[in-house]
Amino acid sequence: MTKYSAEFKAKVVQEYLTGRISYQGLATKYEISSKSMIMAWVNLVKAKGFKALKIKHRKANYSIEYKLKVIDYYKNSGQGSNFVAAHFGISPSLVKNWVRFYAEYGIDGLRPNRKGRPIIMGSKKPKQKKLKPNVPLTEKEEYEQEIAQLKEELYYTQMERDVLKKLKAVLKNNDQEPKPK
Repeated sequence: MTKYSAEFKAKVVQEYLTGRISYQGLATKYEISSKSMIMAWVNLVKAKGFKALKIKHRKANYSIEYKLKVIDYYKNSGQGSNFVAAHFGISPSLVKNWVRFYAEYGIDGLRPNRKGRPIIMGSKKPKQKKLKPNVPLTEKEEYEQEIAQLKEELYYTQMERDVLKKLKAVLKNNDQEPKPK
């Protein structure tokens, strides 16, 4: 169930875009639980237009490739999950969950889970922690996981290089400055 109608969301976003009131002011004025919800609506409108505020009641199945594309954009763009979600037209919680599952389980964590109540036959078995199924990866998924891992290593190596360059420049500048007598 959605709490706010598309018309209400459009009214709040339009009021924000006029520039007369802040996120917090709108949240207080319309008794909205948090300003982050308004920020998400504004980002969605900026990325996709006012039509994107319409309530969608659909259950979508996303491919692993699509999830990887979203995760890659999230990591490389430097934007928050609200902005990335607005860019792709999905929920911010989906972005956060996919990033978390990918960090914990790799590509295997992005596979769809079985839905519904599990079938129980015979006697009750002790409950175990729910883990991702240990299904072997396909060759394509292995390559994608390796590429993602290499991209991450490259990113950290480039960051380390940049920090060392800055340090070298700072140390060089300190050596060139005349010392007071």
